[in-house]
Amino acid sequence: MNIKIIFCSFFVFPLLQNNILCLVVGSESAVSIESFVEFPGSDSDNTILGFAKMDEGFALQNYLTSCTYNALYPVTGLINLKGGTLYLQRDLAFDGLSSIESIGNISGQGNIIDFSTTMTKLIFDKGVPVPDLVFQQENNASIYTLDWSFDGKYLAVGFEDDPDVFPYMLRVYYFDGLTLTLTGSWDMDAGGFDRIECVRWHPSLYFLATGKQDGSAGGFDLATFKFTPEIGEFSNVFQLEDTTKRSLSWDPAGNFLIVQGYSITEIQIFSFDSGTGVLSVVDTVDRSPNRNPYGNNCIKWSPGSDYFAVGFLKSTTGGENELDIYYFDGATITDTGLGANLDLHVSAIDWSPTGSFIAVGIGSSGVSRLRVYEHRVWNGTLVEIFALSDLDFRPRSIQWSEDGNRLLVSSLTVSGDTEVRLYNFDKATGTLTLLRELEMSTYQWDIRWTPNNDFFATGGMTGLISVYTDLRPEACLEDLTIRLAADLELSTTLQIKGLCTIDGGNRKLIFGSDGILSLQPSSTLKLKNLNLEGLGSNIRCLTEDCSIEIENVKIAFSQDFTQTMGSLMFSGDNFISGTSQFVLGNSRANTLASNSRIEIGSGVTFSYDPLIPNQNLFFLTDETSQLYLNDCTFYVTKTGLNLSNGKLMINGNTRFSGEGMIPSEGIYFNDDLSVDIGPAANIELVSGYLTIIE
Repeated sequence: MNIKIIFCSFFVFPLLQNNILCLVVGSESAVSIESFVEFPGSDSDNTILGFAKMDEGFALQNYLTSCTYNALYPVTGLINLKGGTLYLQRDLAFDGLSSIESIGNISGQGNIIDFSTTMTKLIFDKGVPVPDLVFQQENNASIYTLDWSFDGKYLAVGFEDDPDVFPYMLRVYYFDGLTLTLTGSWDMDAGGFDRIECVRWHPSLYFLATGKQDGSAGGFDLATFKFTPEIGEFSNVFQLEDTTKRSLSWDPAGNFLIVQGYSITEIQIFSFDSGTGVLSVVDTVDRSPNRNPYGNNCIKWSPGSDYFAVGFLKSTTGGENELDIYYFDGATITDTGLGANLDLHVSAIDWSPTGSFIAVGIGSSGVSRLRVYEHRVWNGTLVEIFALSDLDFRPRSIQWSEDGNRLLVSSLTVSGDTEVRLYNFDKATGTLTLLRELEMSTYQWDIRWTPNNDFFATGGMTGLISVYTDLRPEACLEDLTIRLAADLELSTTLQIKGLCTIDGGNRKLIFGSDGILSLQPSSTLKLKNLNLEGLGSNIRCLTEDCSIEIENVKIAFSQDFTQTMGSLMFSGDNFISGTSQFVLGNSRANTLASNSRIEIGSGVTFSYDPLIPNQNLFFLTDETSQLYLNDCTFYVTKTGLNLSNGKLMINGNTRFSGEGMIPSEGIYFNDDLSVDIGPAANIELVSGYLTIIE
């Protein structure tokens, strides 16, 4: 055995030396037989060198682990990538005693993996449906607010101040994907009992705005700080002594900061000088009688920065809205008159970054605590579209994901209930469905996503900072060829990047219930010498510049398949069977190559339904391109289809059907298309038009 453990020393701000364990296995000059190795999770250069014989397999510690494979010999034993990344500098072969317990990311760099005869299933164990804990840190003071920087590298945390135990109310931590490291701190205490009510990073710069409880004179009730990560400088650039400032929200462009506070001027909008970090008042709103916020997440801009939603404590007179929508034109705040008179405390608000949906938390008891409203600008209304039935769940912080499909909520709950919840949001129906939840055993005052939604942090009454990931990274193949030695069942999602090939050697690729091949932008997937079973919507192109190349493949559809993105290229001899629809519904050309053939078998409906009005998106390259319709249905939408070049063969009971109301919207067989009708063929024109030009 030849294993080198290397401590790679480098500096990570704030100028603390870190020792990261690097594991190098094998040698470049002498053969070594290696036992099972688990490579540690780090950003270091874990490597399997040229003359290493991995005789008992290997594993990666977690999804953050990477390893470079550069060995000459086949690998034996158990392989468990655990979502981590394996880089290939050579071809990799598995022998007959190998198995893959869980896949991850494989960057092939143009190399080949030869599967063994014992590799018959690909899975990716994502664990139980609970967010994974990445890091926790205990503190001696309660946490009321926290927020991630625009790049997700820094977490700002606001604490309750206790000069004798925990004197620094504002702290900033560096996050490397695994741990938090204290980077900077600031003491805003002026002699009284204070706490940071709200902290929010600028959406694109290293500036930080804070609002503080007004516990003493001379305090930083509203302040901005400039952070310079290169040198670790953390400095105050603006402060305002005023009443308590409890809720803050930057507009998406970072030009304005809206502030919600106590007493006379409950709402203030400040302009922001991106050079100096100084705030200047633009306009204010004075609600009379005084309308104070319930919590520190009660005001939020709309995506376009022209509206904002604000929530208040329950009205003492009973005639005032607790939820209001205001309009802002860059200079003046205008009450739109839209809102909700709930007769309840509004405890949290967030406006979906993708549209008109507003999530609202309710702090009063005995009612639906989580609601979703829709701001319908087109008809000037605010409509409640969803109310959660859980009466014990008391939201304190709410945040939508960037795509508006998920909602993260922290709460103050009764004993035995969960304080952190993640919901899925169906935009079509306007409903929330619980995805995951966490029992934290104490109040959670604030919760925030990283900007890419890979991680979230939560903090609460006990002073515990917790960072979780709900990323559940998908497995990925990049610039890689896989050659099968046995039938393979795919039971996970595999992302495809670059140019990837799966060569089955005339074996089966079986799509399990969770089996998906997802082509990432600008990617190409080649499927060759395969029998595809269980195929429906399991192969997906994310963008138009993706392509799927099919060569010598037998496809058995178990459900309808619609190609809506990217393009298809058929080469070699291909056969399509099943009882489902095969729909060309994309907007790019789909090609049958030279010296190639597609047979559409019994029970299949071949449908031409392009996204754009183009009759020429199914292209036969030349006279050696053969389309064989055998006892199937050939369906064309109102767009029509123009077939030319190549050869069309018809056999069995073949039906032609179209939506066209005139011949130009029908099916055209041009004079350069050779049509061969078999002696046992029975052709039926069910609807539409079929024109044969001789």
